[in-house]
Amino acid sequence: MIIKGFIGTSLIDYPNTIACVVFLGKCNYKCPFCHNYELVIDKYLEKSPDISEEEILKKISIRQKFIEGVVITGGEPTLDGNVIEFIRKIKEVSPAMKIKLDTNGSNPDIIKIITSEGIVDYIALDIKTSKEKYDSTTMTKNSFLKVNDSIKLLLNSNQDYEFRTTVVPNIVEKEDLIKIGELIKGAKRYILQQFNNTNTLNIEYIKVKPYPETFFIEIKNYLEDTYKLNVKLRLNK
Repeated sequence: MIIKGFIGTSLIDYPNTIACVVFLGKCNYKCPFCHNYELVIDKYLEKSPDISEEEILKKISIRQKFIEGVVITGGEPTLDGNVIEFIRKIKEVSPAMKIKLDTNGSNPDIIKIITSEGIVDYIALDIKTSKEKYDSTTMTKNSFLKVNDSIKLLLNSNQDYEFRTTVVPNIVEKEDLIKIGELIKGAKRYILQQFNNTNTLNIEYIKVKPYPETFFIEIKNYLEDTYKLNVKLRLNK
């Protein structure tokens, strides 16, 4: 596995759970607003040393008296063919540990295995924007097709999950959020994250001013009333 980072304790990466965070390298998207581009671009990945799977499992075992969960994030974790086996190993080391997987939804085959086997407690799936803007945002052809399959899998499963969108001006406008709302109506949880214009993959996005809080309150109310969604806001503080 290409493990590039580890945070021993986090109070924000897993809802209502004290967790550690494991960062896997590589991503198949090149979203211009990405903050973790050191885990995406090869020249940065090559500069950072790998952390062994054994070392991570040891860290998790040591911390199991103090944390409740493990977040596996990236990059895009489902690109690693060993991620499911890694999850199983975490459960072996710490059977009571809750596991959260962050994903862009581009690998529905992995999502299907995870949901059918029930080996992950929580999945956070990023919906970048509306269908029409997906390829230009991810810099990948036909990128929405597999994401849509993953969305359907979660909607029709017993898996605990959240959908989330980082609301980047121009990439995500009110009309895009309405289209997403129609797509995921009835979803358990939809998170709208305010864009943070620091440390972005494309430096031009440093100039992009995030939407104000009033924008989020207005669209939250609309999505909840129209599509019966449970919408939560994550705003910059």
